[in-house]
Amino acid sequence: MRLESACSNTFARHETFHPRFGWFRKAFVAAASDPAIFNDPEATVRLGVGKNMVRSLRFWGTASHLLVDEPVGGTRQRNTKPTNVAAALLRPGGLDPYMETAGTWWWLHWLLLGPECQLPVWWMIIHDLPIVEFDEVVLLQACEQIVDASTWKAPHESSIAKDISAFVRTYGDVTSARGKFDDQFGCPLRDLNLLTASPTGGYRLAHERPASLPGEIVVVSGHDFYDFDAKYLDGASVQLTSPADLDDEVTAKVQDVARRAFEAAGCEGLSRVDSFVTPEGDVIINEVNTMPGFTQISMYPTLWQETGMTYPELVGRLIDLALARPVGLR
Repeated sequence: MRLESACSNTFARHETFHPRFGWFRKAFVAAASDPAIFNDPEATVRLGVGKNMVRSLRFWGTASHLLVDEPVGGTRQRNTKPTNVAAALLRPGGLDPYMETAGTWWWLHWLLLGPECQLPVWWMIIHDLPIVEFDEVVLLQACEQIVDASTWKAPHESSIAKDISAFVRTYGDVTSARGKFDDQFGCPLRDLNLLTASPTGGYRLAHERPASLPGEIVVVSGHDFYDFDAKYLDGASVQLTSPADLDDEVTAKVQDVARRAFEAAGCEGLSRVDSFVTPEGDVIINEVNTMPGFTQISMYPTLWQETGMTYPELVGRLIDLALARPVGLR
């Protein structure tokens, strides 16, 4: 899904505040008791927060699709009421009225980053970023490139930077000296461990690296195993099958081993991880090929085509990954 169809063209509407613990429930209770509360001049007193935090509370309520703004007839004012999702979750006797379970926070994460997203910078980081390790400077550059490639008019750099800062403070550990004192008492979305500290000093996004469906090489005649002659001199003795004839559980295991081998070897961009699968379903790594064959009939692009990515899309994806990586020695 493209940025323009997934998100609203809105930036930095949270007044620089990331969602604190209890804010989502607080916004629900407030709107349920009085749909006009966020327009009330006394809202700061009634809610016990500052003026900017009133606007921020309202934003996080609507961004999470727990609240929805509705026009008031004959005026420019918009009142705010709970959605059916919020009522099912947070009403007395609801699914999790005090938001105590991990499942609720995973659901909330999906609501924030799902369809009709009001946080396009967050959406880009989660759905469109071609790298998994970064700092806030790299994030800013990457998000600016994605917006520039869209049909939107680019927002001011500071607006994107504010959304990045809110993302880091919502999902990451900000116990460093740079963090404000009240940032330490953050949002339970941090417990999802989607953003962790990187050994390089930045952050690491808990993305699962994509792995294609596995293929299979079968020696059908003339050789006891896939040796040099079978590979390079006697092509008729070898059958290439894509995808491999494996059940779902073993397929997932092969993909998981390939990802872990890629990480352990410090690979970047692409690799083809060759492995053996024993009759018992164990996966044994044979080789990590960091520059596999790349013609249109080579195994690497063929397997990605079986997985749903065309040859041009694969080339474009690898170029994006290369452009997003820092230059120089690492």
